[in-house]
Amino acid sequence: MNLICPECHSPHLEKQGPARRAGSIIGTIAGASTGFRSALVGAEIGVTVSRMTGPVGMAAGGLVGAIVGGLIGGATGGMAGAALGDSIDENLHLAQYRCQQCGYCFPTDE
Repeated sequence: MNLICPECHSPHLEKQGPARRAGSIIGTIAGASTGFRSALVGAEIGVTVSRMTGPVGMAAGGLVGAIVGGLIGGATGGMAGAALGDSIDENLHLAQYRCQQCGYCFPTDE
């Protein structure tokens, strides 16, 4: 199906997924929150692994473990939220298109 802008009749459109954006944001926040627990576990593991390097190594290992745990949680949550948002956009026909020429946004009945 070739879509055109109803305002300026340009074929240059980009798909906008409102549920995907919302899902990404919510998923990232939820994942980072869950990742906080993972970060604590990661910090404990980092401290345990680097215990033989002394206090500096333990602090560095704990910090790296916490950062990695938080990043993994946030990334995983964001990807899951985006996938769920895509599904919502497609199944509920929330996807919108934005004309790259005039900037007009409009829904479609795909």
